[in-house]
Amino acid sequence: MRKLKVLIGGADSVFCQAKKALLEYWGFDVIAASDGKQACAALLAHHVDLCILDWDLPRMTGLAACRWIRSVNLKAQPYIVLLMEKNHADQIKAAYLAGAND
Repeated sequence: MRKLKVLIGGADSVFCQAKKALLEYWGFDVIAASDGKQACAALLAHHVDLCILDWDLPRMTGLAACRWIRSVNLKAQPYIVLLMEKNHADQIKAAYLAGAND
């Protein structure tokens, strides 16, 4: 059985390193990207089942990366979780409009 592949965008923070370690412990195949551009390049190079993107990614925000993912012709579209620090209704609305699933 194939392991589910998870892309984590924002892997330079301690929080992201902890997420990566937990996901690997639970048996997921994890790809870490330190910025939005690296996350997009990883999506082109690998089949990814789940993307966990920070809102404030360097070089390309998580929101812009989410829009890019939904606009590109990938073999299969991943489930996208966009993480934000504050619970602002306008950010949540923007995330869903950009194509985030959660």
